[in-house]
Amino acid sequence: TVRWDDRQLETVEDSIAQHYVDLVNSTLLPAVQFDDRINSLSECTPNMFIAVFEAMLGIRVPGVDREPTDLAMHEANMGALLEFIGEQLIGTSLDHIHSRGICQGNWADCANALDVLFQLFQLLMTASTPPDHAPHPALPRP
Repeated sequence: TVRWDDRQLETVEDSIAQHYVDLVNSTLLPAVQFDDRINSLSECTPNMFIAVFEAMLGIRVPGVDREPTDLAMHEANMGALLEFIGEQLIGTSLDHIHSRGICQGNWADCANALDVLFQLFQLLMTASTPPDHAPHPALPRP
């Protein structure tokens, strides 16, 4: 049995987080024609998730306050997005992703939400790709 010390675990977490940052910057944001880039998962705010999702699908998420002024409103907006994706699009609960965690920059919640967006993006790309062409190689595989 291999035992990892805290420094080794932190290095692995940093590596995973950087992988997500790289995927967001190289795939997701350019795909929806956003010029902004992120430097860390903590920059994945509810506003970014909502804007990317709406740009990907060309729809507006119901129940989102378009001018949130405090943490509670940002949490409610992220909750509206997660509920819409879970209940309206994929038919399953996304309760493992916490709106408050995303607002606080929790990397696990941000990474889980990004997993959902990447999977939706991959499905959209696959649906719009002719059968004789492969999907984008940078996309994560299910």
